[in-house]
Amino acid sequence: MISKPRIHLVLSEPSRNSAAPEVEAKSGHSLAETTLRIDFLATDSNIEVLEQAKKGLYNALEIRRGLPQDYVNKFFSPQGNLWQISPDIRGMISFQPLNLIHTWSLVGPFDLIFLRNVLIYFSIDTKKEILAKVRKILQPGGYLFLGAAESTLGIDPNFERGIFLRTSCYKLSSPK
Repeated sequence: MISKPRIHLVLSEPSRNSAAPEVEAKSGHSLAETTLRIDFLATDSNIEVLEQAKKGLYNALEIRRGLPQDYVNKFFSPQGNLWQISPDIRGMISFQPLNLIHTWSLVGPFDLIFLRNVLIYFSIDTKKEILAKVRKILQPGGYLFLGAAESTLGIDPNFERGIFLRTSCYKLSSPK
């Protein structure tokens, strides 16, 4: 039997990423219905934040922020005054503590990494260190998604800027 190809995703710092439910639902929607096996790895340096994220619960403001109603209906169920992401999507997600400035215990390669709205808090030197760590676990030709105010330009020449579904991203250059 041939195993299905896998896509690994890292959602870094979910507590600081207001788009986390959107990323989970959109990624699950667009990819979960394919023949691919999909694994999400959500990371944060704060254990309490990870425990909260494992519950997959979002308030009305979080759930409606940029998430189309048909995605809410398809991938979330009301839980009192909160919304919980579906068990199918939650089952694709594992959680692991990770402090971006310390040694990483992540084992790649990953096809996609979301590191949105995190690098803006670091110095140029620390950004370079973090992007070097990303390069070690990102598949050659893999994609890095950063926040709108972030870029690898002028920091790490190993990433090529591109557009994916109207979203800016950075493709890791293949080794030469």
